[in-house]
Amino acid sequence: MFNSIASLLFSFLFLSACNNAAKTDEPAKKDNLQTVSNDTVPVTKPATNTDEHGCKTADGETWSKVRNSCIRLSETGIKLDPQDAALDKTKPAYLVFTNDKVRVEIFLPRQLNSIVNRKSSAEGEPSKWTNGPLTVSESKGFYILDDEGKILYLGTVANNK
Repeated sequence: MFNSIASLLFSFLFLSACNNAAKTDEPAKKDNLQTVSNDTVPVTKPATNTDEHGCKTADGETWSKVRNSCIRLSETGIKLDPQDAALDKTKPAYLVFTNDKVRVEIFLPRQLNSIVNRKSSAEGEPSKWTNGPLTVSESKGFYILDDEGKILYLGTVANNK
């Protein structure tokens, strides 16, 4: 009789221990499922059409160093048409001057960053802005952008906005 009671008690404890283990695993499975389901939800960033300066690039705005603001080249810049045979005739360059015309910013179609030239001509001489090999000059009603004397782009002064 003692053996039967001991067996029954041992069986009860064994089954109780197994049942508790199943209960503790069940919440863990739920947590794992919740974690998996949370991981599968894609995190989306809001779409942005602005650059690091806040210019609305989708609207054609670009940052101007000399104006220290967002501008639209087609509205603010002076359009220069390609003159060299090696340049794409459909892609103009643009000039943007400071209000006092001491500096000019050059926007070339094949470059991500603009180039700023400083006025290098003396008072009374034809206007010229230089920075390395690139020179912008004003002559006979035209702006000329050249690279060491080779004319790359040409635009009329009347386009000055």
